[in-house]
Amino acid sequence: MGLPLSIAERVFCILSIVLVQKTFAESRKKCIIYSIIIDIRFQ
Repeated sequence: MGLPLSIAERVFCILSIVLVQKTFAESRKKCIIYSIIIDIRFQ
């Protein structure tokens, strides 16, 4: 059930990264960690 939310959150992260390319590395790390947390939470 948590999969759609996970996908939406990842898409939002990708858009955020695209909009803020200056902090690409930091945003990428945060999104990866956040995606992992979401995956664990909704398993």
